[in-house]
Amino acid sequence: MSTRRVLLLALLILGPVNARLTETQKREILQYHNDFRNNVYPKAANMVKLSWDDDLARKAQDWADSCVDGHNNVKSNSRWDWIGENMAYSTATDLRGMVKGWEMEGKIYDYGSDYCRTVPGDPMKSSCGHYTQMVWANTKFLGCGFKTGCPGYFSNRLVCNYGEGGNWIGEKPYESGGKCSRCPKGYKRCNRRLCVRG
Repeated sequence: MSTRRVLLLALLILGPVNARLTETQKREILQYHNDFRNNVYPKAANMVKLSWDDDLARKAQDWADSCVDGHNNVKSNSRWDWIGENMAYSTATDLRGMVKGWEMEGKIYDYGSDYCRTVPGDPMKSSCGHYTQMVWANTKFLGCGFKTGCPGYFSNRLVCNYGEGGNWIGEKPYESGGKCSRCPKGYKRCNRRLCVRG
């Protein structure tokens, strides 16, 4: 029996493989997000530094574990009226690469018009909602889950939840201006161009 058949048989018997995020991976994903948030252009006046939230991470992990294609329809809980969600499907397990895909959407986002430019002939590259959620200034918390071995070609899934979610119609993701010049109430310190509690 070929190696490929043995692997396929093992997947059928064992089902999808769990690949929970390690503490190091959680810190890295959080750092990727905050590094990106502090380097937006134009510069942000009110960008909050994200903190990890285990409740959002559990919700994201549950959705990743379900291996369902598409977004979770449950978008609120007792803490947030709206939970933002980014998802990435891949054949690879490179978490930074998956997050980088969301960042790359920033190339088609025009801050001045608050509009995603269309890419002729490629409707999949005409969306930038993952990017705008990543840089939504008033989002303060992030929690992600990761799953390997889901059915299909793109068998690895990264799901990140954001509290409070962004992407409100008619609102830009952040206010442009001097670093930390318009931080929200309770966020008066500045750390690497991000508003921090204090």
